Parts: sequence; structure tokens; C-alpha cells
Amino acid sequence: MPGSKYGSSVTILAPRGRDAAVASDLLNQQGIQTHIVQNLNELAHFIKNFVGAILIAEEAIAGPDQEVLHQALRAQPAWSDVPIIVLTNGMKSARNSAEARRIDALGNVILLARPMHKDDIVRAVHSALKARQRQFEARSRMEELQESEQKLAASHDVLEGMVAERTQELADLYQKTPVALHSLDRDEKIVTVSDRWLSFMGFADARQVVGRPATDFIAEECLDDHNGPYRAQLSKNSVVHDLPYTVLKNGGDRAEVLISARVTRDNEGNLAKVMSSVVDVTQRKRAEEARDSAEEALRQSQKLETIGQLTGGVAHDFNNLLMAIKSSLELLRRRLPEGDDRALSFLDNALAGTERGATLTKRMLAFARKQELDTKAVDIAKLLPGMRDLIERSIGPQIDLRLSVSPKVADAMVDANQLELAILNLAVNSRDAMEGAGRLTLGLDCVDLLDKPGVTEGTYVRIRVEDTGPGMDAETLAKAAEPFFTTKGVGRGTGLGLSMVHGLASQSNGLFQLTSEVGKGTTADIFLPVAQGSGEIDVEAVHKDRDTFDNLKLTILAVDDDALVLFGTVAMLEDMGHEVIEAGSGAQALEHLSERNDLDLVITDQAMPKMTGVELAHLIHEQFPDLPIILASGYAEMPDGAKNHIAARLEKPFSEQMLAEALRGVLAKGN
Repeated sequence: MPGSKYGSSVTILAPRGRDAAVASDLLNQQGIQTHIVQNLNELAHFIKNFVGAILIAEEAIAGPDQEVLHQALRAQPAWSDVPIIVLTNGMKSARNSAEARRIDALGNVILLARPMHKDDIVRAVHSALKARQRQFEARSRMEELQESEQKLAASHDVLEGMVAERTQELADLYQKTPVALHSLDRDEKIVTVSDRWLSFMGFADARQVVGRPATDFIAEECLDDHNGPYRAQLSKNSVVHDLPYTVLKNGGDRAEVLISARVTRDNEGNLAKVMSSVVDVTQRKRAEEARDSAEEALRQSQKLETIGQLTGGVAHDFNNLLMAIKSSLELLRRRLPEGDDRALSFLDNALAGTERGATLTKRMLAFARKQELDTKAVDIAKLLPGMRDLIERSIGPQIDLRLSVSPKVADAMVDANQLELAILNLAVNSRDAMEGAGRLTLGLDCVDLLDKPGVTEGTYVRIRVEDTGPGMDAETLAKAAEPFFTTKGVGRGTGLGLSMVHGLASQSNGLFQLTSEVGKGTTADIFLPVAQGSGEIDVEAVHKDRDTFDNLKLTILAVDDDALVLFGTVAMLEDMGHEVIEAGSGAQALEHLSERNDLDLVITDQAMPKMTGVELAHLIHEQFPDLPIILASGYAEMPDGAKNHIAARLEKPFSEQMLAEALRGVLAKGN
């Protein structure tokens, strides 16, 4: 650069660790000359010699010698405003006022947050050096103009001609500069604008804007900052940098910009003129907002995943407890003496409690995406109208129920029974939100999803449940799908309804989306993948009669590491008349198998230490490939390949009737 041997170099002051060496090596690889200094006194030397740019760590400007740096910066000539890249110790929002003042006092500052990123540093340095190059070019022109004026001082006529020529040249330079520039008078009315300013703001002629107040082009939400702190900065400083504004272009478009300004004052020190540059940062800000949104979505997804893992584990343990209680209660119920109706009512009440607990764990497993789904192609255009009577009975006569089903809606891949439960949950939630009176709309159509986190782009079947309730604020909406969160009173809800819907949609490779606004109701959308080439199915369960197997007496190996659960299972099987061999582990079960060759069936728990139920089944079938195995588990997620060895699944807590059904089903398959 003209006028300084340091003009194209970067001076680095970063006393902590290897920051200075790392930055120097990185810039040298890019062909950029660097100078590493140890303190602010050395740095001031390079400022006085017009260094190209400065890379400085934030902690380096907090020392006792910082006034040396400020003196060197203030001593710069009018054309010079050396760019300073500050490696900060964190986000600006977390910086205290003293730290912020130290950074603002440096003037022409670019902030880069640690840890240092190669591309960010190189980009920032290139930008700073380019800006510095324009300053040197401006100085050269000013020197040329000054030299010309001195040479022409001897001849007044020639001087006037040359001054006029140079004035026009400067005016042309201002007009044609690639930077968006404007100048304001003392009343903040526009005096001049560059051609780039006109094109950026969408105007064809300067006469459209000259004389108008600058506030005509500032968005309303920025006026308070403009009239307050920004004007205060202009009143105290000769130069201000990077004031954020939202500007209004011709035609109503908006843009995010950073405005830097230099103030000219009259003899009394009052503001006379403001020269400003405008830098468009709209795309950068949108990219930052998109990144922030993606990061927040990732954090929320990770949070729900963690809660889901915890919830699934709790559900498993809870199911084992319920299994022990339920089996013992059913066995006790059969042994009560006849005529003791009061004791019988106590038992029935306890059994009803276990059923409610089982429903709760199913919802927990649904949220955790660990329930077993029977996913098939379902014609929801038939399923939804078929649910109308059930929904109307559930929400009451004061709710106006409306269906809006688009023609030719594709089948969706989902578990029909679980989907019905999810829709009913949403309808009941809406009823409670509307306090029993309002309008509930069920909609069905197909939509294309693009750029939605967690799902593949493509066409999805959308089920919409929309109410006219009071809606939710942003804070409540953010928590609504989390397990156990509820706005209902104590005892009126578990807080798992929306969690269950979220889990079903996720496990079906779809999406659950909740939108709401205070005073405008709530809309719940379930997006499900479209079934490819599959026809509709009958969504009603099909049951087969297997009574012919009820009188068979079997020899059964029962395996469970939980002694309470094993006790109940064995007792129920023995009550059915079967001979039962007990095993508390997979290893013990294999020992029994090596001693007995008369076993008809094995029923085993899944989650056992050292050897799971599926692993046990695999080892059993290596020796006895035809021996049927029933897997009983309170944790529905199964490993790949489990179905190759499992004849039937039995979800805990199961009743004696459910156990008998499972036995009949397995025997029916074998015959």
C-alpha cells in the first residue's frame, strides 16, 4: 500500500496461549504478511506507521496501557481509520458494560468469537485489508488534490479552473463509488446520495430523495433507537460504526443494514453534516437467524430424546411392578369366598387402578417411541368419518364438530388403532381447552413437506385438529408436547396426551406440529408418510376363535429375572392347569432345557441381565428350532431379527385372559 511498508500487513496482539502464532501461520499461508507484537506500546508503533489491519485478543485491551492504544488511534489523520479485528471471549450479549465500552472505543471494529475458525479469520482479514486499501486510495487522491491546489496557487484563474475540475472529479468519485453513501444536513434531511445508494434503495433519480428526512427510510421499530442512543452517539463522537437499522426501500421492501457515519461540526461545535455509508447485511442476518433456528430445533430434539429414553426406562420398570400386582390381584380374586361383595369391590377397584397404570405406561412408551406398532397402509379418509360418533360422545353436545376431508387423499403408513387413540386425545384436549363449548374441526389432506427437521422431504397425509379455544402463549406452547406437562388442574390429566401423539408421529416416520396463539385457538397437525402402492385395510381388529385349545395341559418353561413377576406368571399358568418350570435367568433356563425334553412352550421376559429374552430365544432355537417362544415385556422396543425367534408378544402388565389368548394363538399357528 502507498505510504507505508506495513500497509498490506496485519499486526497481531494475542498474549494468551498460541493464538498469535496460529493466526500468523494461517494468514502467512494466505500470502498475508504478519507482525506479532507483545504489548500495546509495540502495537501503537504500527498504528503510527499505517499498518494494514490489526488482529487483537479482547483480553489484550483490558490492561493498564490501553490509553497508549487510544492515543495512537486518536492521532490518526482524517483519512485513516485502521480496521481492528477483535477476538472476543464470548457473545456480545453476555459482555458487561465495561468490556463493551473498551471495544467501542477502538472505533472501526470487527468482532470474531472464539474458538477461531479458519474461514472466518481469513474472510475478516481480507475484508479489513480491502477497506484499508480504499482508505489509502482516498489519501492518495486527497494528496493529489492538495498538491494540485498548491501548484495552482500562483495563478488565480488557473486555480479556479483546476479547483472546479477537481471538485467535479470528487463529486463524480462520490457519485460512482461502489459503496452506498448518503449525506445529511443538520436537520437530518438528505443532501446527497451515491448511485449505489439509489440502486440499493430502489430509486431511479436522486431528486426522489434529496430534501426528505432520513426517518422516511427507517422502519418504525428502529425509530426509538435512532432518536435515542444512536443520536446520542453522534452527539458525542465524530465517527460511529455499524449501527443496525431496518430500512424501507422504494416499494415497501425491507432490508437489514449497518450504517457508519462521520460527523462534521460548525465553529460552535454543533452538528453541521453527517456523511454515512450503508452496508446490506440482510442475507447474513437471515443466515444467522436460520442457523439459530436450526440450533434451537436440534437442542429441543436432543432434549425430547433424552426425556424419551428416561421415560421408556421408567415405563419398563413400572410395567413389571404392575404385572406383579395385577397377577396377584387376579389370582386372589378367584380365591375369594363367595358372597364377600365388599372385598370383591376392593379387588376390582385395585385391578382398575392397574389398568389405569398400564394405560399411563403405554402413553409413556408412545412418547419414547418404544411402543410396538402394527404399521400398515390405512385409508384415513374412511377412518376419520368412522370416528365421528365416538368423538362426538367424547367431547359432548356443546362442541360443534366439523369434518373437512379433501378428495383423493392417499393412504398413510400408520398403526390404525394408535392413530385413532391419538386423534381422540387431541379432540379431548381441545374440548377441555374450550371448556366444553366451541367449534372443533377435523381436516384431512395431502401436503408436501420441505425443510422440516426430522422428516424426509416429500408428500405426507396431514390430519388437522383445530379448535376455537383460548390458545397458548409462546412459553406454554414450547412445553406442551413434553411429558407430564399439563395446564389442567391436579387430577385432570397426566400430561402425556400430546407426548403420545408426538411419539406416534415420530415412530411412524412422520411429524407432529402444534401451533397456537393467545385468543386464536390451537391447531394440531399430524403428518404421516404416504403409503406407496398399498390399498386400504380394514381398521377393525380381527379375532379368531381358538377355544379348541383351552383344554390342553402344557409343560411350560417360565423365565423372568423379577421374582415378583415370575411368581404371578407361574401362578396364573398353574391355575390354567399347566405344569410350570421356573427360571430366574437365561442361563438357568438353558440348564432346564438340557435336562427336559418334554417342554411344549417357553414364555420369557425380554430385559434381563447378561442375556435378554431374544438372545435366549436364539440359543434355544439352535437346539430346539420348533419350540414356540412367547416374549413378555414391559418395554416394547425389540432388536432387529427378534421376530425370527418369537412366536407371540405379550405386553406387561398382562391379565390371565391375555395370557390364555397368547397361548391359544401360538398353538393355533403350530397346527
